Amino acid sequence: NYMPFGAIMNESITKGTDYKFPAQEFNNDSNKEKYYFGARYYDCKIGRWISVDPLADKYPGWSPYNYVKNNPLIYIDPNGDSLKAVQMKGLTSDDPVLKDRTYYLDDNIADNVKTFVEKAREKYSKLSVNNTFRLKKSSDIKTGNTKAKGLSRHQAGFAIDLNGVSKLSKAELKGLNKIAKKYGLTPLSNQSSDYAHFKADYSKYFKTLQKAVDENKKHYEELTKDD
Repeated sequence: NYMPFGAIMNESITKGTDYKFPAQEFNNDSNKEKYYFGARYYDCKIGRWISVDPLADKYPGWSPYNYVKNNPLIYIDPNGDSLKAVQMKGLTSDDPVLKDRTYYLDDNIADNVKTFVEKAREKYSKLSVNNTFRLKKSSDIKTGNTKAKGLSRHQAGFAIDLNGVSKLSKAELKGLNKIAKKYGLTPLSNQSSDYAHFKADYSKYFKTLQKAVDENKKHYEELTKDD
């Protein structure tokens, strides 16, 4: 829960400016010396965050006031981008039992994708989740569907595959695509080559697909290191 030692040095080093440690806005209202970091406030007198992490629900085993799992020497959180674990109905060929399962998606789209799946299943109950984020490249997966050349949006947490899409009628498929569009998802331009696949635009949040892949791979390893 503590910030690095440099926090306690801020007054002697940067006295006289509204932007102190580490170049963050300083607020001294009601004699409470605190810094605003964009998502929450930090109190330099007690060396703690004084507001809850807005993404605390992703780490239920940790205090909502912690910073990078209390390990700032190893982890950083420069902009808050990360994967989010969501519960959705799914099955796979290896485990063909429909049930609530944990899937990972980039936090920027996770809630929209979850709602998309819920709305799609309300209308077409035969649909379920196959996979979302994965570490494997498309070339390493056995499938008859179109494979990404190089990096896949699945590796970045910006894609979802659904079971049962190929069994929909043309009218049903059109309806599903309409629901997907409402929640920021699109099928492949040649949908018949991979009916299951729906993707989101990573470029709104990351400069490159490689950056998204690298960032979310790191976060996945952090989220699952204790599993």
